[in-house]
Amino acid sequence: MKVTVKDIYNHIDKAAPFDTSMSFDNTGILVGDKNAEVKKALVALDISIPVVEEAKKIGADLIISHHPIIFNPARKVVKGTALYELAVSGMSAICCHTNLDVSMVCGVNKSLSEVLGMEKFERDENSECMFTAEFEEPVKASDFAELLKIKLNAPYTVYTRGTGDKLIKKVGFCSGSGGEFVFDAIGSCDAYLTGEAKHHELLFAFENNFPMFTAGHYATEKIFDRAFIAYLKEEFPEIEFVISEEDCDPVTV
Repeated sequence: MKVTVKDIYNHIDKAAPFDTSMSFDNTGILVGDKNAEVKKALVALDISIPVVEEAKKIGADLIISHHPIIFNPARKVVKGTALYELAVSGMSAICCHTNLDVSMVCGVNKSLSEVLGMEKFERDENSECMFTAEFEEPVKASDFAELLKIKLNAPYTVYTRGTGDKLIKKVGFCSGSGGEFVFDAIGSCDAYLTGEAKHHELLFAFENNFPMFTAGHYATEKIFDRAFIAYLKEEFPEIEFVISEEDCDPVTV
């Protein structure tokens, strides 16, 4: 049976409803033809030029990404940009951003808790985009930092000065750029984890002797792909879903 871009969009919508995307976001079928047939799809965190070239090379009909290829209004679409190369390729793109962040089925934050071996995953009822989960046994903050490097393949982990010996059981977290939610975590959690944070957010944690961790935007979100693909494969076993090998952290240390 023919599977279309729209069919895949509709199945994603069941687990990560697109109408749950935040007001600033841009999600959905952002490039291409909703009625186009899909036999192979490439899954990536970002749609960059190398990812588009990879998709063309493997014969993909669709790229599914977490970050939107069109976030702010595009003022021009010119040769040599990922948006242009994708548009002229004839492939389509579905982008699942904040709706996938908050999905309780196959979401980015759910995947983050699972990769780190935490239990009792739930969305914090008092916070817009913070989740919580717990370790079975408390771990030292310094050991948690090492765990992040290993489990997330993170090139670095930054955490609050002077908190290395603190014990952590309940962790508040928001993948990607979620530094602002440290203000929600303190008082209800033993620590807070995100991808990147602003100086005043880290300073707040320091002044309150509260363990706050940043492990990189890419590292805290790249982990979404396996659970996401598993969800899609249940509905579309005939479709080949491929994890991008060209998707990469745009920075190095």
